[in-house]
Amino acid sequence: CSVLTSLAGAPLWKRGYRESSYAPAPLREDLAQSAIRWALEGGDCPTPGEMGPSSHDVLFLPFSGSGTLLLEYLIARFGIPPFVFRERYAFERFTVPPPPSVAWAKGRLFDSFAERVARASPLAASLVDRDPRAAAAGRDNLRRFESLLSAAAPEPVKLPLRVASAAADAFDRPWQEWLPGGAKRGFLPMNPPYGVRLATRSAEELYRRIGGATAALAAALPEGGLRGFILCPSERSWTGFLAAVRRLEVSTMHLSQGGLDVRLCRFRS
Repeated sequence: CSVLTSLAGAPLWKRGYRESSYAPAPLREDLAQSAIRWALEGGDCPTPGEMGPSSHDVLFLPFSGSGTLLLEYLIARFGIPPFVFRERYAFERFTVPPPPSVAWAKGRLFDSFAERVARASPLAASLVDRDPRAAAAGRDNLRRFESLLSAAAPEPVKLPLRVASAAADAFDRPWQEWLPGGAKRGFLPMNPPYGVRLATRSAEELYRRIGGATAALAAALPEGGLRGFILCPSERSWTGFLAAVRRLEVSTMHLSQGGLDVRLCRFRS
């Protein structure tokens, strides 16, 4: 008989930075992190922090929502230690706690994080959501994320990050125009609200439109300059997206999100 128990306390996927959420079924943090790493590393699963620090010049979120994809990308890109976002783990409250070893481990992780930030290239993030309440939730969560990071750091650490946020319809202009001038590489993670906030007639129509905008963005960047993924809630939405991105390299896996059989489709130019 084998008995396994977690000594963490609250589930590890509950990071603690998401204070505001304007969505009926927000994407779980661990699923967002896994999707990001799979899309960037071609199927491998490196530990956070093993991504190249200059992977992309621009992070573009046309359906930014409460900001989960932004914040999980920052964790992966800069190797932010996971304990930053919670007060403490359950095992730290034991009657006989191990403070010296825990403090040593935290110190080493922060040293690695600070070194990574010091050599990282700047990142520009463009966030767009047509619902002002969703855009506000994303800004609130980013502020909480930054405040928790500042509070936990033994020395001040400033992420090389520039964020532009807009409460607008991402389809108001060609997607390349949402990126700062001179962008050469971009990462495009997408978890659309399945037509609820976008007021579309069908998921297939929405995803075909997203695919067209994605293909146009890839064509506007240098060859190999775009990577990303999209979560598709049905077979029809998935086929609609694929039909519009025929020239991109695409692969798909299945996962469960909010009770749905969701297709996680990654793409690269």
